[in-house]
Amino acid sequence: MLGTSPGPPPVKGRRSMGPQAYRGRHALPGRWHQVGSRTVGIRLPEELAILLERDEVLKSMAEGLLAEELSRLLLKVLVLDKLAERSELTEQDVVELDKRIKRGLRSRIEAEAGAGHE
Repeated sequence: MLGTSPGPPPVKGRRSMGPQAYRGRHALPGRWHQVGSRTVGIRLPEELAILLERDEVLKSMAEGLLAEELSRLLLKVLVLDKLAERSELTEQDVVELDKRIKRGLRSRIEAEAGAGHE
């Protein structure tokens, strides 16, 4: 994962979606299906890059951790996109909900702050 290697060449007739494949066009996956892997480059602070270049075990651990966390994040994004796709809320509805939530939070914080000064 860390580095600049382009990874293996794509297989003819198969659309590559990176190390994890999303099963089905509209179905939200219960599990990800591993179909291969690809190396991608990422920008890291200089200190981290030096540490990873010097220690293969640390580099391997970091690659596993990054792949796992990225998979979790991407799954959350897919789920949220799917939920938003079905939403019937208008932009104005969202603005109104935002205002109500912020008003409620502000009232609660002010009440707690006032109760602490008695």
